[in-house]
Parts: sequence; C-alpha cells; structure tokens
Amino acid sequence: MDDEELLNSAQRIVYKQTPQGEIALFVLRPKAINRTLPAVIYFTGGGWREGLPQHMIANAAWFRDRGIIGIAADYRVKSRHGTSPIECVKDAKSAVRFVRTNASQLGIDPDRIIAAGGSAAVFFCRLRGI
Repeated sequence: MDDEELLNSAQRIVYKQTPQGEIALFVLRPKAINRTLPAVIYFTGGGWREGLPQHMIANAAWFRDRGIIGIAADYRVKSRHGTSPIECVKDAKSAVRFVRTNASQLGIDPDRIIAAGGSAAVFFCRLRGI
C-alpha cells in the first residue's frame, strides 16, 4: 500500500479548527485488540514551511503492525496555510493534548503516548508539555 492509500485507510479525526481550516489526525489501529494501547503521534518535518501527514503515515503503519496505535498528525505549515513556526508548535501541542484528553475514546493509554517526527518535528518532541 502506498502512502496515499495508507492515509485514506486511516481514521481521520479533526483535532482543531483554525482560521485556515480543519486540522486532522490520521489514526491507524491494530486489529481486534480489546484493551488500551500505547500510541505514537508522528509529525512530518519540513522546516515548518512544508510537509504533509502522508509523509509519516508509513511510520505510523509500522507501529500499528507491531501493536501500537499509529497516528500521523497534520499541522499548519507556511506553504499550505501561510503560517509561521508559532502556529506549527501550537498545533503540535494541540494534537498531543487532544490525544491525551480523548485517550479513552481512542483506545489509548494516556500514560504511554510517544511524540515523534523528522527534521523540524523533532523540536516538537523536545518541548516541555508534549
């Protein structure tokens, strides 16, 4: 399955409404698990200028295939939304907060959430509070 097909097979959950539109999470769950699971939220790199959730969906699928809920998070970037790094960081914090707040509905253990990503997204993972 290519990245577009993986993204289309994921559950799309809007986690934030912004002036630029909806921002969503793309959730891939392991099959037939009847307990809460850890989750990994992937943020794409791109220097806060570009990037799409499908760039990290294969990583989310790798974790899904190993029993962890995999999530590719979209966030606002300059090329698509005309925003600055400030909005990117706000969106990343909002994504993690949304997953923690809605963990029981998502089947996620709120104490076992990993934030990961490439390039600029690594910065998100180092922020206090994520």
